[in-house]
Order: sequence, then structure tokens, then C-alpha cells
Amino acid sequence: MAFPLATVLAIAAALGGLAVAQAADAPETDSEILAAAVRSRGLPCDEPRDVERDPQASLPDRPAWTVRCAQARYRVIYEGDASPRVDVLQ
Repeated sequence: MAFPLATVLAIAAALGGLAVAQAADAPETDSEILAAAVRSRGLPCDEPRDVERDPQASLPDRPAWTVRCAQARYRVIYEGDASPRVDVLQ
């Protein structure tokens, strides 16, 4: 059974709007984004508590952040399109 193009477009638009509404209901915070970057490198980062920009490790095209999780503190450095570099801090 074929559906008219207008019907398919209307359904797609409705589903797209639903996805946008759900994303708006649960925005990610900076700490959640950085914690996800830490976990993507295989390190534990439960309950991210504090995030701050690391001006000494940052460059104009390479932002660096410090995130404090329940287990440890990490420096997360974003270098272009590559995966972020994560260093464990004492």
C-alpha cells in the first residue's frame, strides 16, 4: 500500500517535532557532556560535580576543561575533529 507524499511528509514533520520537543525537555549540561567524553575513553566518571575551563592548557583552537567526578579529576582537551584527549589529574 502506497501513501501519498503529503501524508509521508506530514508524519515525518510530526516525528521530527517530537524529537526536538524531547531533546528540549532533557538538555545536557556541560558536566554531562564532559563526563561522557571521559567515559568514552574507558575511564569512570559518575556524578560529574564541577566543570571549569582550563586556561593554561587551552589554546585558541584547542579548548581544555577540568571536570571533577566522584572518582577523580580529569582534563579533557578537544583537538579538532578527533576524539577528546583525557588526562587523569591528581
